[in-house]
Amino acid sequence: MWLRVIGYLIFCLIGVLSCSTEGDNSILKGIPADSDQPYTEILKADTIKLAPESSVIFYNIPEVNSRLFKKNRQFVFSNADLVVGEIDSLGRLVREITREGDGPGELVAAKSVKAWEDEDGDIYVLTNSNAFSLYAYDKDGNYKYVIRLFRHIEGYYHHKLASYFMSEKTEGKFKLILGISSTISSKYEPEYYDKTDVLAEFEIDDLSGKVLTAKTVLPFVDFDEIKNALNEKEFAWGSDHSIFTKVADKLYLTFPFSRQVYVFDDNYQLIEQVKLNALSQYEVGASIKMADVYYDLYERTFADFSAYLSNLTVRGIQLYENYLIVQYEVPLKESEYLKFFPTEKEAYETDNWGGFFQERDQFWLIHNLTDSSERFIRLPKGHHFGSFLNHNQLLVESRADSDESLLLKYTLSESIKDQY
Repeated sequence: MWLRVIGYLIFCLIGVLSCSTEGDNSILKGIPADSDQPYTEILKADTIKLAPESSVIFYNIPEVNSRLFKKNRQFVFSNADLVVGEIDSLGRLVREITREGDGPGELVAAKSVKAWEDEDGDIYVLTNSNAFSLYAYDKDGNYKYVIRLFRHIEGYYHHKLASYFMSEKTEGKFKLILGISSTISSKYEPEYYDKTDVLAEFEIDDLSGKVLTAKTVLPFVDFDEIKNALNEKEFAWGSDHSIFTKVADKLYLTFPFSRQVYVFDDNYQLIEQVKLNALSQYEVGASIKMADVYYDLYERTFADFSAYLSNLTVRGIQLYENYLIVQYEVPLKESEYLKFFPTEKEAYETDNWGGFFQERDQFWLIHNLTDSSERFIRLPKGHHFGSFLNHNQLLVESRADSDESLLLKYTLSESIKDQY
């Protein structure tokens, strides 16, 4: 159980840090000194608060969705009140979709969710963790059904940072693809990688609210980085959840530790590997030996955070026209993060586990799929998931000092279309 607690600490503490909407864009940090990679500056940031007039505090945005934003909508979530809400493009609360409770359509427990709208305007809410479930509502917010997805694939859970994809409906049926991780073994054990798949695919009948088929695909052990880790009997990452996006008949998949993107067809056959040249320049940082047993919570936390902070971490990918956008955090040097780590005494006596987390520089790598040229966009430090709104604007989620999320609209110094 404490292994889960550590994993939760690593990736949940991201959500309680503050950041500024201004940054020093004059110095390109985090890119190797001998790199000649160009980068694009942010000229300004328009700040949108999440339903400030509401009595419910919305702590995060389940997914920054540019398509919805252009329709004057965006989903937000309060993990304290279990409310999925909808705001307009000015941040004003339009309606609440869910609430806490054990009645039809109500959420019993959910530390985090994903929420989206399909082509018909129907709304779907996916809860994460071991008991991951899919809640469906019509376009007016009326409850339709819930599917306990975890019951259809034994031994897996849906990581809160893992990706998802819902296909368009055909005759009332659709496919749902989720990133998954094992509940049977942990990332510290070789058998975890030998016996775990990274994706689950469900075929769902939207009319009946039933799962027609369910399967897991793409074994961990088939990926280059995992093969190398098994050969070396050690790994250098904080998390191993799958990060992907699907456009037409191609699925683009990577991991937090990867320097490349794997491209699969609809049958999950590998058709291409896109090497991210700029990311390949980063050296490997601290690693963790597989099968090591850390009975002490502090010792394990120290090892996990060292591996997490000292290594490159990919946070998200998207495809925008012919550009592959990779969002990532740069590694820190040992001298930069160790001085902030709490001592064992401080951690246990003052409960200062949050001291392990350090903010890192955030970049978006723009990889041109036509000619493999690459550029960067540098963002201020903090929690910056997002997507392109147009060729010279980004829509991102960031954190405010009050622990609330902000929706930021960044304007770039130049259009990415003009850069190539």
